[in-house]
Amino acid sequence: KAPNNVDGEIFLFDSVLRFNSLLDDDFNTAGAIGTLFEVIRTINLAVAHGQAVTPVFFNNAMSFLKHCDTVLGIIDLENLRTGTAETGDTVIDELVAAREEARKNRDFSAADAIRDELASRGIAIEDTPQGARWKRVLP
Repeated sequence: KAPNNVDGEIFLFDSVLRFNSLLDDDFNTAGAIGTLFEVIRTINLAVAHGQAVTPVFFNNAMSFLKHCDTVLGIIDLENLRTGTAETGDTVIDELVAAREEARKNRDFSAADAIRDELASRGIAIEDTPQGARWKRVLP
């Protein structure tokens, strides 16, 4: 699943297919968000291990993120900064905000799906009177 070769391109292509298939399967948002996290995690790991991300892979990854945002509306692509740990934090913040919005709209199944997906990725959400807070927890 390295971003700099054919396997990386196949990984992105498969991720798009999996994302769309999960949403076609009774709008499985938890699974779709899991696919989104898998792509982000793969890119972050590659960069953390010193792999340069090729322009082609970067453009394809951004297209995937834009597609996810078009469908789910949970990523603030204007404020994402590539190649930093803050990118992952920004996505988590956006997902927590989307969960808050779902709870406000009494869409508890979507809120639960987001919470469960974050929990499966080692992110715990604490609901407080000031709003939701998140923290990383050990697996």
